Amino acid sequence: MIMKKTIFRKTVAILTTLILTLPVLLGLTGMMEVSAAETTQKVTLHKRALLETEKPEGGIVNDGTIKPEFPGKPLPGVIFTAYDVTSLYNQYRLANDSVEAAFNKLKTADTTGLTTYTYDATNEAGTSSFDLPVSSTVNGKIMNAVYVIKETTAPTSVVKADNIVIALPFYQEGTTTAMTEVNLYPKNYQIQQTLEFTKYGADSNGENEVVLEGAKFVLKDGNNKYLKVTPLASGLPDFSGVTVKDVDVREFTSTVDGSVVAADLALENGTYTFEEISSADPYHMTNLAGSIVTATILDGKITYKYYDAQGKELTAEEGATAYNYDVPTPVKTVDDEDADLDQVLNYTATLKIPTDAASYTTFDLVDIPDERLALLSELGTLKATIAGTDIELTTVPTAEGENGFRFAFYGNPTDKATIIANIGKTITIEFQMTIKEGAVIDSPISNELIFENNFKDSKDTAKVQTHGKKFVKVDAYKDTPLAGAEFLVLRQGTDTTEYRTYDKDTKVYGWTTNREAANRLILVSGAEGQFEVSGLATGDYQLEEIKAPNGYQLPVQPLFDFTVTETSYTDSAQILSVPNSENGILPSTGGKGIIAFVAVGLSALLVGGIYFYKRQQFA
Repeated sequence: MIMKKTIFRKTVAILTTLILTLPVLLGLTGMMEVSAAETTQKVTLHKRALLETEKPEGGIVNDGTIKPEFPGKPLPGVIFTAYDVTSLYNQYRLANDSVEAAFNKLKTADTTGLTTYTYDATNEAGTSSFDLPVSSTVNGKIMNAVYVIKETTAPTSVVKADNIVIALPFYQEGTTTAMTEVNLYPKNYQIQQTLEFTKYGADSNGENEVVLEGAKFVLKDGNNKYLKVTPLASGLPDFSGVTVKDVDVREFTSTVDGSVVAADLALENGTYTFEEISSADPYHMTNLAGSIVTATILDGKITYKYYDAQGKELTAEEGATAYNYDVPTPVKTVDDEDADLDQVLNYTATLKIPTDAASYTTFDLVDIPDERLALLSELGTLKATIAGTDIELTTVPTAEGENGFRFAFYGNPTDKATIIANIGKTITIEFQMTIKEGAVIDSPISNELIFENNFKDSKDTAKVQTHGKKFVKVDAYKDTPLAGAEFLVLRQGTDTTEYRTYDKDTKVYGWTTNREAANRLILVSGAEGQFEVSGLATGDYQLEEIKAPNGYQLPVQPLFDFTVTETSYTDSAQILSVPNSENGILPSTGGKGIIAFVAVGLSALLVGGIYFYKRQQFA
């Protein structure tokens, strides 16, 4: 079958050559003189653009007749030039070349300096005509004219047609009658290109990439005009969209494997750019969205310019990629999550600078603490640094709410440039806060850090808690509540004992090693015997009773141990009873010291009993 097709094509080619060379074959010497009446012949060129799939099997013979069945679509704007090569033809023939051999040489011969006839550009119907002289003077003789017709200007979206060699006058088939109009069909094949790349989503570090389905793109040419869905009448792509919102602008969507494909487009030499118009969650478009992938076409060869996951520009003929990114999450930490009231808490806020930092227009770190927290650091002293460097950012924070702050970094051009220049490094802010009086006990107290940006806000929260313990003062034997007892709260260190303090003027809690400090905290049992201590971290503490209720005596061992847990304040089952005995009755508080005291008393009674018993025996 292949051999038959080849033979057929060769046969058509030979036949076409014979037809186009018929005028010279009619001459006895291959060149003949013509009468003065035969001056010109109208040669009309029918320019058609064909797709590869429309190639006629074996070709179509250019026999000068109209061919309404010729495939393809009219191609306007093509300019042809006819070169008078009669003299060259004469040279080849005198050198004993056959007509066919001479014509083949003429197709590629140097036509510099020869007489030319330039056609007008083909019209919308793809046609252009010229009345070419049918004769040419060679060495003083008027000869049948031979021309090479070349395509000198054509859209770069098509492969230029082969040069045509024609001898005039052109005769009707099988006669010696010149045709009134010669119709020729130089063929152009549209170069169909496929532009493609793969779309990925990555984290803010440009890592952990995944193929991204559902991102949308449009394609624009070098004049920033957008490709439309409906092609031109010629079958060529229609790049006439002014904006992406124009009616009929064609969209390309990344598939399940991240592929973005613009297939079978007959594109001219030039630059074509994919512009991203929407991403897919949780990833956002970057500042490169307007030129996410650029394809440059030159005579059928495609070269892509694109960016890797780290934003580095790359160039290749295949394998182009495009990336969108997730927003980084800030990190908020505190040095002690289990704290006393008024304890100095050291907070650290950090944010790793994202790979696409240049894509952001808003870049704020905002601290939003619970109203039960107070900022100890002076607002004007807060600084942001880039970790691992000596760089201190110059943005001055502003107050946010009652006790928070905001660093609006991109409002400071210098800091914006510094941040973009330090991608992958970490911004750090350190500050101090404390839990205020009145905080809810055994309840998380949040301090929220928000990264506010123009894509999607992200946040982190550091939580602290403070706790306490409830007590009830009771009669040791009657279990009735006792009012008016006074206590100190203390904790044992490695070498020291610290006492809880409270400054009534500043309303600030603390600790001191001075038992007799003027601001020591004194707890007093109420009418129902109840009293409590709050604002303590979990741990082991002691009560020291320093004043007994009226009519009661201090215990010999006044220290009473208790433990603060995460629920010891709110759980009623953990309320501890602290007993007292009336005057004249052996006091007992349940503390460690009472055991020894009772043991000594029992020993004395036992010794006394034995003594009196023996005296009675010897009496």
